[in-house]
Amino acid sequence: LDVLSVAIEKGIDLNMVNNEGHTALMLAAREADKESVDMMLRANASPLIKTGDGSTAYSLAMQSGRQVVAATLAEAEVLHGIESENADVVADAVRRGAFVNIRNGAGWTPLMLATAQKRPDIVQARALAVFFC
Repeated sequence: LDVLSVAIEKGIDLNMVNNEGHTALMLAAREADKESVDMMLRANASPLIKTGDGSTAYSLAMQSGRQVVAATLAEAEVLHGIESENADVVADAVRRGAFVNIRNGAGWTPLMLATAQKRPDIVQARALAVFFC
């Protein structure tokens, strides 16, 4: 964690990919290194980057049985999706169990984005999540 902290302070590009198309966030997610995942997300590592085969940090965490890390990444996907106004990303993350009332820095929730973009599928995904919780 100390080395990662120094690298972040020095301005490392956390979204850079290796030869296999994996980011540092993906590798940490696969290894269930929650502290590193949290640190990278705070430093604005993107959970939305995909490898050539479509894998994401979330999917790699799930494949490795790292459900707590996966839940953290799903919520980060919601926040990044709201910030980039990508309703599809938000809907997918909510369907996978992301906290439906999470707010970004401006106070927006998935429901607010869904309403602004006239996306009833996100509203329905949110309603189902609330119903089954």
